[in-house]
Amino acid sequence: MPGDLTLNGQTGRSSLFINDQAFDSYSARYNITANSFQRSRPVRLHSSPTGLITYNGFSQGVFIFGGKRGNQYEVIGSPSSFMGLNTGAGVDTVSILATTGSVSVDGQGGADTVNVGQ
Repeated sequence: MPGDLTLNGQTGRSSLFINDQAFDSYSARYNITANSFQRSRPVRLHSSPTGLITYNGFSQGVFIFGGKRGNQYEVIGSPSSFMGLNTGAGVDTVSILATTGSVSVDGQGGADTVNVGQ
């Protein structure tokens, strides 16, 4: 997605599903905060990131489904409701540096690594 996108859950019961499972062009780096998500190539490939997805107000949680290759996920915040991170089939690395709400990580196959804290 080349452009930015802002999503607001408003009032009531709402969930956000971000599905990147079909993406398999390269191993990606996913940057996740309490209210945003963005995919980029690893630093060594020197390319621009995709558009920024900004979100707010999803009371039933935010669910992220990553691509098929070995990816890197950096979680520097999570929604106050809940975040489900499904990393995809490759050998992935997840670094959880900060959270606000509950976070669940599902490795979905591969010899994944999850690091918590610095």
